[in-house]
Amino acid sequence: MGLLNKSELLKILRAIMGFDVNASPFAALELKSDEPCFYRSSHTGFIQSKNYGSGNYAHILLSHLRDSLQVLKDEAVELSLDGSGVLKLSSTDNVYESEIRVHTVRPEQAGLKTHNIGDIIYRLPAQVFQGFDARPFICAAQPTLIDGRIMMPTQSGIVVWQGPQDLIPLSLYPRETMLKFISSSQNLEKVVVSSKGYWGAVAGGLISFISGHTTGDTLYKSYNVAGKPLDTLPAERLIVSLEAAAGMCGDNKIEIDPLLGVVTRDTTGNQSRFAFGSHQGWSKFAITGRTAKVIADALRQSSDTDTALVYVPTNQSMRLVRGNWQVNFRTF
Repeated sequence: MGLLNKSELLKILRAIMGFDVNASPFAALELKSDEPCFYRSSHTGFIQSKNYGSGNYAHILLSHLRDSLQVLKDEAVELSLDGSGVLKLSSTDNVYESEIRVHTVRPEQAGLKTHNIGDIIYRLPAQVFQGFDARPFICAAQPTLIDGRIMMPTQSGIVVWQGPQDLIPLSLYPRETMLKFISSSQNLEKVVVSSKGYWGAVAGGLISFISGHTTGDTLYKSYNVAGKPLDTLPAERLIVSLEAAAGMCGDNKIEIDPLLGVVTRDTTGNQSRFAFGSHQGWSKFAITGRTAKVIADALRQSSDTDTALVYVPTNQSMRLVRGNWQVNFRTF
């Protein structure tokens, strides 16, 4: 095959390697005349190049291909197979040639799995996840999708995004890996659900199908309850203050005070304060730096001017709401 742009190839590799932490470390590589095509799988699904599936494959260690590309200084590279079927990576600076063999294994050693996704039974508009980014959050349990609301439980707060009406009929929950694939795709072409219980998406020349789940709605019911509105805070100033405090204190205590604003101490014990105006009608409370970061990462995805502060008595938690986003969190 012809010369490839190293930066573009690394971009594809990042997407494939970020697919699922539990996926096989290997991928099938098909060398077509104009592009390399990949296939990688886990027990829940797969990711592949859009044009994958019509030739001979080499089964390569993805991390070794990435590392090999990164050590080459030349931007133009070439992929080929040697006489033993091992992937060969070549480049030239117009004077000297570089050649690296990439770790290649037999198909049965790669641990790849095929998935029967069934027929497509539901097609969503490509823009259905516009304004949604799951990448900042590490879920402690798989997300749920109920009444068009995606709930992502983290160790530091329960993040909720109210999606459009197109999501309301769906009762199959997408996994965290699918939400992050959708979030990382700037050119999302399709989002579908299959008869075998898979969520699928096409974006950036890649196709991914990952099985959905229906693991229950207990946590959703616990937090999808009305609360008591306490105050309205300036959204951007609150977010900037929380980000600054979290950056200084690590995971130490941050106080949110109606009069003083966001108050914390850095790792050397020095106090910092970030005011957001004088407020009343509620008492100060404390959160951790990690909770502050989760709140900021969620609320930053809305453009509303104000953020509502709400107390939820049924589970004794606080809630901050901005537009379609909200975070429920414990205080101390």
